[in-house]
Amino acid sequence: MQSPGYKISTGDPMRPYQIRAAHKVFAGQPLRDMKTGLYQTTMLERDGIAVHIDMGLGKTIVGLTAIADWYRFGIIKKPVLLIAPIKVCEAVWRQESKDWTHTKHLKFSLVRGSVKDRAFALSRPADVYLINREMLKWLFQYLRMDWSCFDALIIDESSMFKDNRAQCFRVLTNYGTRKGLEDANGKAIRDEHGHVVPVPPHRFKRSAVLTGTPSPNGHLNLWSPFYIIDHGARLHKKFDTYRNRYFHKTAEVADHIHKYEINDEEADIRPEWQARDGAPERIHEMIADITIELNA
Repeated sequence: MQSPGYKISTGDPMRPYQIRAAHKVFAGQPLRDMKTGLYQTTMLERDGIAVHIDMGLGKTIVGLTAIADWYRFGIIKKPVLLIAPIKVCEAVWRQESKDWTHTKHLKFSLVRGSVKDRAFALSRPADVYLINREMLKWLFQYLRMDWSCFDALIIDESSMFKDNRAQCFRVLTNYGTRKGLEDANGKAIRDEHGHVVPVPPHRFKRSAVLTGTPSPNGHLNLWSPFYIIDHGARLHKKFDTYRNRYFHKTAEVADHIHKYEINDEEADIRPEWQARDGAPERIHEMIADITIELNA
């Protein structure tokens, strides 16, 4: 990805770290085989990238540059779905795209308002469709539960999806509600353990999650955003597996004093989860290849 022309209207160019981050998002990461750990370089679809970036370092222009180059190099043909808080949808992405010479041509459509207004916004030709997470369930139903009309996904502020039980997360991934794969006779396909093989979530050609607070309440919050971009290839396909392997139950019985390994019968104390020794380091190792951290 070349940098000529990546300039703001004042003439100042993008900073080198912004260009490097945008290139990482643009390229994605080859899909990783969950059993062997090997990368599948022949696939058009790729695992997404998590951009953990401090405020003021250019999170929006990193995403905009990747979008512009996805189109420029023919990586995607269909629109980008961009999910962000409603105020960000209204006042950030469209406005900032006009400030840069290489992104000012991008066309945006904001999906909000009445049902009629939302349907009209989706019918309007655009490169990027902006929507807030509260509208995802409606959008999924409107699209007849099919995300294939979008080639790429960007989430601005991935902490919105930190809870795997949240409706927005389950709508986007169908996690926990997916039907099983069926054979030609309509019978459920089962794995070697006899478990029904679920229909995998939709695979976007490119995806990215952007945030300044990747784990606001600890490493337990990292599973859901990373599941969105790699379908569990690094932090396990099931949240319970991830949680039980890298965390243990605790409860605070006094200030700064925790009782460890609480039994399920001890229902009088609300259990919390703390990382096991060495778990944070191991988690960071597993997600390092699809993570960019930019600190002020």
